[in-house]
Amino acid sequence: MVYPLLFPRGEQGWSNEMEHVEERRSAKRNRVTQLQFYAYRLSVHSGFSLLHSSGKLLQQYVVNAYVKTEGSRLNYIHLNQKDLRVEFYRGLLDALRTRASNNNL
Repeated sequence: MVYPLLFPRGEQGWSNEMEHVEERRSAKRNRVTQLQFYAYRLSVHSGFSLLHSSGKLLQQYVVNAYVKTEGSRLNYIHLNQKDLRVEFYRGLLDALRTRASNNNL
């Protein structure tokens, strides 16, 4: 545990296997993303919040959460370059075709 002062009861951090607890979620995405997890954790809820009252420790937690989330996003982009480039070129070709048809070329 990295932040025992912020989470003295040992609350679980984010993992790939976390599922949404809401029953209305779509079947497409039933796992909680890292961004969703930290957005919920950092949101203000009613009552006292040890996290939001911790000053510089909160700032460090936010920076660490950002670095983890951005690192995961960049890793995904790195590992899926071939697929992402294909989508970009498809979009580019669609735009060129649309422009050509609008200009009667």
